[in-house]
Amino acid sequence: KLGDAYRGYQLKRAVQVSFAHSLGTIVAERILDMAVLVLLLFTSLWLLSTSGDRHGELATSILGGGVALLVVGVVGLAAMWLLRDHLHARLPQRLQAMYLRFQHGTLGSFRSLPWVVLLSLAIWMGEACRLYLVMNALNLPLGFPYALFLSLANSLLTVVPFTPGGLGLVEAGIVGLLMLGGIDKETAVATALLDRTITYWSLIAIGFPLFLVRRRV
Repeated sequence: KLGDAYRGYQLKRAVQVSFAHSLGTIVAERILDMAVLVLLLFTSLWLLSTSGDRHGELATSILGGGVALLVVGVVGLAAMWLLRDHLHARLPQRLQAMYLRFQHGTLGSFRSLPWVVLLSLAIWMGEACRLYLVMNALNLPLGFPYALFLSLANSLLTVVPFTPGGLGLVEAGIVGLLMLGGIDKETAVATALLDRTITYWSLIAIGFPLFLVRRRV
């Protein structure tokens, strides 16, 4: 949750690749995340529409925003691939080697695509299930399709990392979407805080011991 730049730095240290190469893998991850998010958002929209939920129009508009971001990412990726033998030559000489490493990291990250897609689907479904359990624990009258839509809509806020881990943006997004779903402000705030507390503290509970073990190694 410290941010993509720090993740790139740690990846550089772990596998002894350049920082530009590691950032390329993270860019590829973000594009793939967006593709899986759009697929699942479409699924949640279909579930909301078939269940007669009145929030289908809201889900459609958010899906449109996700598709727009995905199109930008795919167009950029396609341009990188089509110009892979020419684009670096147009850059200043001191940037050419750095860009080539970035390009190799980005394009080379799609070689294990099937496994990465399956893992991404499992992770995003886990996010939706966690939020649904939090909503259920607080007796919110919203079903799993809305929990799926809500978790994915807020995940769009973290795909482009304006803040580390989407801190502040995701909480506000959860509160706003829950209020649009007919939940009062106090309950919506409680849901957002409880859900984000679980996500952050679970990372600390698992990640901190791993951090200490890695330091010893």
